[in-house]
Amino acid sequence: MAIFGGLPDADNGQWFTDVAPGKDYTSPYAYLTVGTGDLLTVSRRLQTPIKTTELPIIYNEWGTSWGNPSADLVHESVALLQDHHVDCYVIDAGWYDSPDGNWDGGHGDWLVDVDRFPGGLAPVVQDIHAHGMQAGIWYEYETVGRNSAKSADTEALIQKDGIPVTTIKRRFLDLTQPAVQTYLRERMVQHLVTSGFDYLKVDYNDSAGIGAAGIGGVASPAEGLQRLTDAALAMLHEVRQAVPGITIENCASGGHRLTLTWIDATDVSSFSDAHETHSIPIIAANELNVIPAAKNLIWCVVHPEDSPDELYFHLIATFLGRVCLSGDIRQLQPSQWQIIDQCLAFYQHYAALIAQGAPFREGPAVLSYHDPVGYQISGFKQDKQMLVLIFGYNLPARRFVNLDIPTGWRLTDAVGSTAIQRTDQGRVSIAPHIFAARAFVFAPTA
Repeated sequence: MAIFGGLPDADNGQWFTDVAPGKDYTSPYAYLTVGTGDLLTVSRRLQTPIKTTELPIIYNEWGTSWGNPSADLVHESVALLQDHHVDCYVIDAGWYDSPDGNWDGGHGDWLVDVDRFPGGLAPVVQDIHAHGMQAGIWYEYETVGRNSAKSADTEALIQKDGIPVTTIKRRFLDLTQPAVQTYLRERMVQHLVTSGFDYLKVDYNDSAGIGAAGIGGVASPAEGLQRLTDAALAMLHEVRQAVPGITIENCASGGHRLTLTWIDATDVSSFSDAHETHSIPIIAANELNVIPAAKNLIWCVVHPEDSPDELYFHLIATFLGRVCLSGDIRQLQPSQWQIIDQCLAFYQHYAALIAQGAPFREGPAVLSYHDPVGYQISGFKQDKQMLVLIFGYNLPARRFVNLDIPTGWRLTDAVGSTAIQRTDQGRVSIAPHIFAARAFVFAPTA
């Protein structure tokens, strides 16, 4: 067996560094583990243990406004959510003034759009707090939109051969520069403080490529990228110092920064931007190999046209980690709210089991994420309790599946679609031609 790791070389990875006589260089840490059992079991040895047993439920308005939030929308939404199991309301992208009116073309100046938020964001935060929820806000602080005023400040940007590194919609701040750090303290950190936010969603929706020579005063493009990453993480440390107790979400187009460094530096990590697909349980279960369930933020976007089976499917998918509810809740019917409330209450009741239980996964490989067919059994187990999540993916015929339930254990609770039925203690039936989910809880017989 051959193992290769560490920083890349100059030929293939553009990384090198000059170490002067008498000086030293400290590389990033690398971790290895060896164990017996399946990948999911062994991989937990590389995850930083999470002590929490509480998993607050988040609502993010992105699936409602799609980049066009407003004070009126926030007020209307929190007035609805206050009667349900939601702990935090997050204002996503688009809250700032943008020259072209697009959320991802004009970000980077970080000045509140006074047309949509006439009084600024502080009164909106107060409104969220008054309805019993914490308040969150979105920033993509490492980049600037092409149409922002800041994108013309070329001295503040990463440059390659004297030209700012530019993609279709973005340019990239050189966070190693003291002037750029001061700018972000004024436009982001102080804004969080003065407005009273409790939650920061950090996004990153592009790539600076291989970097450029000169970042942080180094000649190696790859080492420059490492210095940028260090500076970005240092800015989050400043946020924590300025706003004690703040919750920080790691979202890079959903799930593109699921590395140990970013996972440990933040409180939750968005699992994917595939937040309206039937592949959500597959992706969310995969990610338990790299991130603890207590940090695995999973989206559930609800729609007025959702059937009971569809609602159960997406809600129970979030039981594989942390719930992030979204969608236009203003048009939901009472019967739909009843399902949502039922699932969220179930989730909160078993939050400690999800947060601290050992994850498991069974079932055949599902070969297509775009059009999944098959079934999946996932869940969490502790000494005296077991949560079993069953997902049916458009099976061609009814399928009977045996569950690995310990002898002497009994069913104590359940929630979900009736398309999945328990036929006896250790066996379930999954209906065909439907995407369905159901959660079962088992415990030893008293």
